[in-house]
Parts: sequence; structure tokens; C-alpha cells
Amino acid sequence: MLVELLHRLLASEDPNLRDLVIAVLVRGRDRAEKVRKEYGNHIECIDFKDFDDTAFLINLASQYDLVVNAGSGFHPPSADAFVQGLSKRELDKSGFQRTWMIYTGGCSNVSDRPLTGEAFPDREPDDTYAEDVYKFEHAENKKSGGMYFRNGDGLFNRAGLMVPIMMSYVLQKGYGFILGDGSGVIDYVHIADLADLYVLCVAEVVVTKGATQNIPCGKKGICLDAAFAASVLPKDLKEGSPTEKEIRTVDLTEAATTTAGNLIVAELGWAGHRKTKGTVARAQLGWNPQNGEDAWIAGFAEELPYLVNGQRGVTIDSCIAEKTT
Repeated sequence: MLVELLHRLLASEDPNLRDLVIAVLVRGRDRAEKVRKEYGNHIECIDFKDFDDTAFLINLASQYDLVVNAGSGFHPPSADAFVQGLSKRELDKSGFQRTWMIYTGGCSNVSDRPLTGEAFPDREPDDTYAEDVYKFEHAENKKSGGMYFRNGDGLFNRAGLMVPIMMSYVLQKGYGFILGDGSGVIDYVHIADLADLYVLCVAEVVVTKGATQNIPCGKKGICLDAAFAASVLPKDLKEGSPTEKEIRTVDLTEAATTTAGNLIVAELGWAGHRKTKGTVARAQLGWNPQNGEDAWIAGFAEELPYLVNGQRGVTIDSCIAEKTT
């Protein structure tokens, strides 16, 4: 997601974004060199080790007015570090009137726990009533992320995450799986549409020097996307797919083989109900997503050749900040 956002920010025709110099956290000198070569002087590459270095993140955030975390939404300590750093910046009064963090958390935050907790298959949070959503999240104290799909245009990882994982499982095992009773609902948003929303938010903060009233924040700072129910593999996949279509019911441990062994992420992702209603971004920022169910279904056929050719080496452990051995 991060590279797609960076690409769209720098390709934006919005005059308010043309003179921005964007600092980007990059792991490794080779990647930093590729970023500089692609984007030139608009990018300042900052080498970092990992999200666990919270002292580094606090100090870094204290030097900026806006932090966009489109990387991991599963790592609370780094999110807290960014907020602490931005708070220092705001107290110093050395930048914008208000500092901002735009953070990808995902609608797994509002998922139920049908296997280990309570199931709420008919619940559909509405971001118009964001404080109610916040109260639920606070009570559950869960930190997790949603899902985007289709290829992006940035450097490095240009694909989504969950769709390749779903399809890779089928290609390796020869069958798909259901966790729970099969009624789980999965959220989706096209990566290009999500990146466009981020660009709108960044432009709004820059133009108003942080004083915008159009972006909900704090307990009201919740924007939800669309929802898509039930089956995730279309019926017309042919090349490279199993010879016979088969879906098996698996237990939580087996499902967690797709989530770096994380049982909570597996339950939220594969069994949870995450129907949401998103209106705030459309009403207040003019966000107009262009890609819906047709693009979602077409994305599976587009993804298949990449998987068959071994071009999808991304694993979920980096996304959820889960260290594996």
C-alpha cells in the first residue's frame, strides 16, 4: 500500500502537493537507491531497522507535521510512538497548527470473534456514528488490518496481500477452505481507490496547515469502506487452478498457517463478519472510488499468472509485524 500511495502522491496534479518533500522509511540501501532514482529530489529516504525501534520513531515523528502510516496496521507500539513524536512537534509550535497521523487500521478492528467469542453476523457499523465504532474498538482492544486488492503502480511490492495468500493456499493444497460456518464477510477496497483517499487527506492537511475540519479525527476519526460477502474464489478460474473444485472446513490452527501462525488474525480474517458502511470520506472529502465488485472478481484471474510464475513472494508476517523463525 505504501508504495502505491507514494506513487500517487508524486504523480498528483494537485498544485498543493508539487513542492512537498516526503521522507520515506526504507529498509536497505539498495531499496533507497531505487526510490531516489525513480522519484528524485522529492523523496528523502530514511533508513530504519524495524517498527520495534520506538525511540527512533518518536524522534523522527517530532520533526514532521504529518505522518502517514500505510505500512503495518498490526503494531500498536509504533503507532503510539508516531503519536508521541507528533505531540512533541505540536507542543513545540514549530510547524502546522495541528499535527496529523493518517493510519491504516482496517475493518478487522470491528470484526466479531465467531469462534472464540461472540458472533454478530448482522452488525454493520456506520462511520457516520464513529464514536460508537470507537467505543466498540476500545472495548475489544483489538489491533488489526483490512484488505486491499489488485496490482498497484509503485516500486517493490505492487500486489495486495490477502488475495495472493488465498489463492496460493488453493494452488498448494488443491482445495480452498472455510473457517467457521462459512458466513464470514470480507471487506475490500481497490488499492488505487484507497491511495486516492490518502492523497485527498494529505492535500487537505497541507492546504489548511493542519487546521482542517473536513477530516474526522480522534474518536471520530474512522472511515470505513465497502463490504463483500462470502465466497472469495470465482467459478471460472481455469489455468493453474486445481483439477477439481473443493472446499474443506478447517480448524483455526490450519487457517493460521496462512497468517504466520497468528490465531487472532486468522479468526478475524477468515471467519469474522465485517460488514461496514462508509459515508464520511465520500461526503466530506469527495472521495469517489471507481472499482467495485467487477474489479474485485477480475482481480483473481489477473493474479493467477503471477502466482503460477512465482512472482508473489510476499508473506503476511511483515504486514502484521509477526516475527517468524
